Amino acid sequence: MAVPDSAVRIRPVRSSDYRTVISVIDDWWGGRRMADMLPRLFFDHFTDTSFAAERDGQLAGFLIGFRSQSRPGEAYIHFVGITPTSAAAGWAASCTSGSSKPSGNAAATRCGRSRRR
Repeated sequence: MAVPDSAVRIRPVRSSDYRTVISVIDDWWGGRRMADMLPRLFFDHFTDTSFAAERDGQLAGFLIGFRSQSRPGEAYIHFVGITPTSAAAGWAASCTSGSSKPSGNAAATRCGRSRRR
């Protein structure tokens, strides 16, 4: 397992993060059009369960997800994005494994995911 990068700060997403994420997401996916799959509503309504990662004040990655209302104890990861240089360093594995989990959030015991870069 990769060791979490101590220079990376993980925080809840903010509405203002939407423009930053949308401006890089297609590039992070090698030119594939991904921006349409990540509506702004996630940055407005799921801030307790979605996170941004920053390194040196710049976006290094993000995780967009939410807890299931139908299945207590389960959560869904809709989108995870990591800068291509951070992904090559193995940072994504530590981010999704829970070793970089921010404090103060109840963890789901089971998690599904859809798109990951």
